[in-house]
Amino acid sequence: MKIPVLPSLIAVALLGTVIYFVSSANAPARAHFGAPIVTRIGDIEGTETEVAIAPDGKQYAAIVSGKVWLLNIGDGSGKKLTSAPEPESFPSWTPDSRRLTFTRGNDTYALNVQNPDSPPIILKANATSLSWSPTGRIAFVRDRELWVANSNGLNEARIVHSDPNTDITIRSPRFSPDFLYQEHAESKRRSVGR
Repeated sequence: MKIPVLPSLIAVALLGTVIYFVSSANAPARAHFGAPIVTRIGDIEGTETEVAIAPDGKQYAAIVSGKVWLLNIGDGSGKKLTSAPEPESFPSWTPDSRRLTFTRGNDTYALNVQNPDSPPIILKANATSLSWSPTGRIAFVRDRELWVANSNGLNEARIVHSDPNTDITIRSPRFSPDFLYQEHAESKRRSVGR
């Protein structure tokens, strides 16, 4: 008995295609051509303008329609933390993920995320866009100038003066990823110089 070659090849190709698509549908998502896959981790009513993921990777803060929200990365649940009439911006986490800071008006406020029902307190007056280094130092903007200080707000130092052109301002300061290395090297130089 003679088996037709062409119909057999077509049947095998179709069967292979079906098996490929069925197995691909059940496979975990992966990057195509090096591009990352975007995954939704939460859904909130409103317009999200800024997001800050906690250093522990378990939660994130988002500014939604001018208010601070806390969201759980694991299950996508969320809770609005602020309701002041003034808009808020620039969420930033302390290195231990216990407090969240944000700007309201000309001041930086802090929230204890372990007790999210407690009201925010002023962490640093006349300081906006505050960010934290991994060692707890802070950078912030005051009167269009860039400042740094210790985590307790002491030992302030202005590191960038304001520009004479009032249209130029500083926003969103961040510490360099190699800041820890630089800070350690500076500390070592000081101890050797004594």
